[in-house]
Amino acid sequence: MKSLNCLNNPEATIADLLSCLYDLNVEELRIFQMCMKLGRFNLDEIAEMAAKDRTTIHRILQKLVSAGLVTKEFGSIPRGGRISVFGAMPLSVIKMQIRDRMRNLEENVSRILESL
Repeated sequence: MKSLNCLNNPEATIADLLSCLYDLNVEELRIFQMCMKLGRFNLDEIAEMAAKDRTTIHRILQKLVSAGLVTKEFGSIPRGGRISVFGAMPLSVIKMQIRDRMRNLEENVSRILESL
C-alpha cells in the first residue's frame, strides 16, 4: 500500500489518491483508466487494448470490482452462453466512495489517537 505521505504533496494526483486508498499499482491504475474510457466492455476487448493476457486482466478487473470501482454483469451472446460485461462506476459514485473512505480514515485516526 502506498504511504499516505504522498497525499501531503501539493502536486498529488488522482492516481496517487486511488493508489493510496485502493492499494492500486501502476498497471492496475492504467487498466482502470482504460475502463473509464471504454464505458462497457468485455474481458477480451480490454485485454487486447492493454496488450495483456486475459488472466492478468481478469485478476486486475476482479480487484477493481472488489474495490467498487468497476461493475461486472452478465450478458448473453447470440450463439448461446453468457459473457461477463464490465463497466467503470460513474465518476460521481467514485467521488462519493473516496469521500466515505477519507471520512472513515479520519475517524479511525481519531480513535487511535484517543486511545493513547
